[in-house]
Amino acid sequence: MNFLKKGPELKLSEIKVPGFLRDIYYDLKDRHLLPVAAILIVAIFAVPIAVGQSGSEEPAPGETPEAIAAQSSVGGASGELVAKSAPGLRDYRRRLDHRRAQDPFVQQYTGQEGDGAGEGGTDEGGVEEPSGASTGSSSIEIPAAPAPTRAPSPEPANGNDGGPDKLTYYSYAIDVRISAAASEPGGEKKVTVRRNLPELTMLPSRETPAIVYMGSTKDGKKAVMTVSSDVQAIFGDAKCVLGSDTCQLLAMEPDLPQTFVYGGAGRAYKIELLKIHLVESDKLNRAPLGKPKKKNKAEQSG
Repeated sequence: MNFLKKGPELKLSEIKVPGFLRDIYYDLKDRHLLPVAAILIVAIFAVPIAVGQSGSEEPAPGETPEAIAAQSSVGGASGELVAKSAPGLRDYRRRLDHRRAQDPFVQQYTGQEGDGAGEGGTDEGGVEEPSGASTGSSSIEIPAAPAPTRAPSPEPANGNDGGPDKLTYYSYAIDVRISAAASEPGGEKKVTVRRNLPELTMLPSRETPAIVYMGSTKDGKKAVMTVSSDVQAIFGDAKCVLGSDTCQLLAMEPDLPQTFVYGGAGRAYKIELLKIHLVESDKLNRAPLGKPKKKNKAEQSG
């Protein structure tokens, strides 16, 4: 029996504090932040109340904001004077007072080109100032552009009629020597030299087109020939550009003859490239294609 115990035994409240609140409390206590937390809680409730009370104060009836500002400026302890400011745009008449009004329906620029150089002169910027213009005015009159005129065409130096210039065409042409085998055994070979042959020329002739001259290479040192499908064999040192089993495109060089076996009869033609040169003409230099037309009896007799 406890003799020191006096009075009835009191039971504590059975209300339990949530665990997370207890943890927050001990954390703030360990970090010595309980006073700061108390101040924040008081401020959360006190600041809205103080702001609401200050906003509810309204000026007495009859007192306008201008009157209150005047009273505070005159009767203030600091003695400062507050003036009312009403900013705005400057009057357009003052801003445009230095300009001169002009009628938009009246021609303003009537001077001719070169008038200002003899009378009023030209300033450093190249703008001509007309004579008699007011020095106080900032308006500048620009002379009107003269009407376009056609300059006379120079006389031709070569004495022609002054017509339009003619185009000059440049192309490569070739000289070849063609040797045809004799038609009969023991006969003589027929040798012909053909010069200035343009592109698309058939060799040895239009009747027997074994190869066709298509043009020269970029450096002008080789002539490019297309080979007919009727050519049975090719003998020589020319370079075949296109074709595996049978050559279809051949590059021939000067002084390197080539022998072509053409047609079912197997006639042989030896073609030697002599020269490649550049020619000029007033029209495209191209040889006709196809076989030549046969002349009738009247043309042959004539």
